[in-house]
Amino acid sequence: MTLGEPAWWRNGVLYQVYPRSFAGDRLTGQLGYLEWLGVDGIWLNPIMPSPNADGGYDVSDYLDVHPDLGSLADLDALVTAASGCGI
Repeated sequence: MTLGEPAWWRNGVLYQVYPRSFAGDRLTGQLGYLEWLGVDGIWLNPIMPSPNADGGYDVSDYLDVHPDLGSLADLDALVTAASGCGI
């Protein structure tokens, strides 16, 4: 992005996902649907480790993924798959 060029997200379609309740399914399996909707980006609610005293917003480690939601490798795979769908 160059100076003066608008950021993609200003006109993009973002889809907010709360991973613990997203269709009771893994998000990667729903990327085709999100692509069909015309989604440009995914906003994940907290996925970091947490003692869950505050619905996951009380993050205890900003550099990892909560074990209930997968691993850093799973997150990398999601990002790669989403990129392949243009998300």
